[in-house]
Amino acid sequence: MPYEPAQRLLSGPDVGGGFLLQLSEERPPLPAGYTYHLQEGGTDAAAAPAASLEPLGFAHPPAACMFGGPRCWERSFAAPGESASAVRNSYNRFRFILGPLLEQRAGRRPVPMEQGLTELLDRLLEPLRLTSVPWEIGGSTGAWIRGVPIAPKHIDVGTTADGARVIGQLLEDARTEPVHERVEPDGRRQLWGSAFLGTLVEGVRVEWGGATRDVEEGAAEGEWHGRGLWTRVERVEWHGRRVPLAPLEFELVRLLERGRNPEAEAVLKAAEGSLHVSTLKTALDGSRLSPAQRAELGKRLLPALHAGGKLPS
Repeated sequence: MPYEPAQRLLSGPDVGGGFLLQLSEERPPLPAGYTYHLQEGGTDAAAAPAASLEPLGFAHPPAACMFGGPRCWERSFAAPGESASAVRNSYNRFRFILGPLLEQRAGRRPVPMEQGLTELLDRLLEPLRLTSVPWEIGGSTGAWIRGVPIAPKHIDVGTTADGARVIGQLLEDARTEPVHERVEPDGRRQLWGSAFLGTLVEGVRVEWGGATRDVEEGAAEGEWHGRGLWTRVERVEWHGRRVPLAPLEFELVRLLERGRNPEAEAVLKAAEGSLHVSTLKTALDGSRLSPAQRAELGKRLLPALHAGGKLPS
């Protein structure tokens, strides 16, 4: 019987964004799924990469990759229900838009956020309303929609596991990765996907995810999970559309976690006293900060909520 390797090449070597790329399918004894393999190709790949792949979830494997060698970048997808042809289509769009996407990350190319968000809402608002799929936009884009002077680099969408599949279908032609399952550090299983809306040159990355099970009893709630998640969604008018947004308090705490105080003050000023102390406490409880840091941050935030935006030093 002929030997069949556990990884079967589906496409490649291909070129995009300063990389040589290959797509493989995993078979037993490996868990079923797919892997993108990227190797910095220099002149062979038309240009040097504009930015690192790490923010996109790629990492170097512990051993030399059979396709890309010892310095290969890899990202694997456990993709239940995704056909090889659908994954190949996502992979091809990914490699075509990788150069512009990395240029956006490096600040060399503007992100056409208004056009990208308009296209996303035109694709999602009515179909998700008709199917009663809960969803929300959060992160920096949620703040930007509210008028906070923050420049988002992509759009974050939260939904349910079923919603992640539906959004994957609605954005199928623009997807850059399969809808796949991943396990979060707290044990939550989520379905995730991404797309690049717009052209192959000018567009916006969209990421979406939905938990496949609820948070364990007593676990901290977050921007994208928790039993009270869908009761917290706020609807904000933007260009004649009612957009479901995650509470702004979560983005405020995230900015403070990262030491981005000027942007946090911009959030406080734009909110004009409309932030909720109870939601802020939920955001703090679910943050990566230690209990002492949360308490200290809470003391700093309370006066700022009432004073219209200035954080005490």
